[in-house]
Amino acid sequence: MGTAGSSVERLSFDPKQIKVVPISTVRPNTWNPKQKDTKEYERVKRGISLKGLRLPVIVRSNGAGYEIIDGEQRWTACRELGYERVIIYDAGELSDQEAQELTLWYQQQVPFDDVLLAGLLSGLNTDYANLLEVPFSEEEINEYAALATFDLATYQDEYERKAFDQIEITRVSMTKQQWEIVGAAIEKVRQREDAERMSEGRALELICADYLAGA
Repeated sequence: MGTAGSSVERLSFDPKQIKVVPISTVRPNTWNPKQKDTKEYERVKRGISLKGLRLPVIVRSNGAGYEIIDGEQRWTACRELGYERVIIYDAGELSDQEAQELTLWYQQQVPFDDVLLAGLLSGLNTDYANLLEVPFSEEEINEYAALATFDLATYQDEYERKAFDQIEITRVSMTKQQWEIVGAAIEKVRQREDAERMSEGRALELICADYLAGA
């Protein structure tokens, strides 16, 4: 056992608890706070269909079978893909409190940065094209590819060219969908005020000012 500062290392993993069991012996819990039938779930399912089940479903021994602590979406995807067996990590007999706390613990993850993810996917798509096996749809890959090359400065010509004391061009990376939402908001403000006299930049400034005032 080692120490790191004032914290004591807790290596709470036992390889002997990894098992392959019939999928019918595993069941979902009743407290999972995740939404179902989402695009994220479709990515999980696609990933398993391409690469197989590579992470065990975390369970506790419960009655005659196992109850899921973490990995319900992986388990559901395996069922829909026709799996008869799944890999589990059996955490043993745990109280409801411990099992529910662990459900939250397993979900503490650092999300991808969309801009960095766009660069990674774009590079993979360029290098491997039709050989690419990732849990993203073709549409999503194309959107990320657009994000990787998006430069707000290219839209400069869409802004009215007026004389300002100082002009600063800001480069912002966003997806096509995000840009469409921003553009629609700008146009709505311009129509509400006076589209002929108001620039897109001024409209965006008002949107930001309203947000800051209500924050």
